[in-house]
Amino acid sequence: MKTFAMRFWSTMTVVLCLSAAATGEGNVDLPRYPAISPDGSTVSFTWRGDIWKVDSDGGTAVRLTRHPGDDLRSAWSPDGSEIAFTSNRNGYTNIYLMSDEGTDIRNVTNIDRTCNLRGFGIDEDGETVIAFDARLEGDMYRSLRPYMISPDGGDAERIHDAYGSQPAISPDGRYVAFTRGGWYYGWSRRQNRGPEAQEVWLYDREESTFRQLTHWTGNEGKSRWVDDEHIVFMSDREDDCVNLYRLNIHEHDDEGIERLTSFEERDIHAFDVSADGETAVFMRWDTLYTIDLTNADAEPTAVAIRAAEDDDDNYEIRSVAREVTEAALSPDEQVMATVAYGRVYVRNVDSRSPTRRVTDGHDRSRHIAWSPD
Repeated sequence: MKTFAMRFWSTMTVVLCLSAAATGEGNVDLPRYPAISPDGSTVSFTWRGDIWKVDSDGGTAVRLTRHPGDDLRSAWSPDGSEIAFTSNRNGYTNIYLMSDEGTDIRNVTNIDRTCNLRGFGIDEDGETVIAFDARLEGDMYRSLRPYMISPDGGDAERIHDAYGSQPAISPDGRYVAFTRGGWYYGWSRRQNRGPEAQEVWLYDREESTFRQLTHWTGNEGKSRWVDDEHIVFMSDREDDCVNLYRLNIHEHDDEGIERLTSFEERDIHAFDVSADGETAVFMRWDTLYTIDLTNADAEPTAVAIRAAEDDDDNYEIRSVAREVTEAALSPDEQVMATVAYGRVYVRNVDSRSPTRRVTDGHDRSRHIAWSPD
């Protein structure tokens, strides 16, 4: 159960205390956007608006970023020494890079459009790049395009000229798996069977050709490479639920598609595959799971994550200019009583005066009035 406390300043801002009654370590709830290190030993994820990392077997998470903005998707560099992540700390969702210890944070993109990080890869010259999708051009058709950029920054370059999102570059750099469709509804429209349903496509850099890999009438996408010939992707083709599947890109029919997970009711929302192709990590509702891709009979394993309480997470500064429902001056006009969030506060009208709360409890107070004295 969470407790709340408030404090006012002259600008009518408020600090909400969100700390749990218990102290010490608490279970991490709702971890999101998992990414796994190249060797599969460590998972990064977002929680409480920051990037954290934890052993893929579970344990106590380590906080890597600390910022009032939202730090979201992350991706590990090929050598595991750096982590790219997206953040809106400068007003737009851009891509940043930091060490695997959370130090040396720097901009990769500085664009006034949302950049959706998808992972690392190599360009046609074998140089390391970061793949992302965005709407950077004034296209009449408002769909995403795939781009790549050097980890050192610079100009973003189209990966290919087709519309598409969620680009994933094969380990040898020849192929790019990407998703077509879904720019309007995306994965939020479950069991979409309309023209905006998503499918997995393949771009061959050597041949400059495109080929559709999946043909299910529903949603399929968010590909990740296992090796140069196999990808893992998300699909809702069975059990009215989004699960993970694997396919060989050289197969030309759906019979070669292998189902990896068998969840029902609650979808898988995001996943990643380690660069060695041995482990996948994915998010389902409020839990992260790993699965061994080298074992055909492997079952998903829940990752139990704990994190130390941090007082910086227990407070939220919020303007209450629109939340004050009542105000009344004392008879000498030197003290003001106000009601906000159902609590009564008093303070001197002087701009630097402290504020004192005079009511408590879970009930809501209203109709304040001063006595004649």
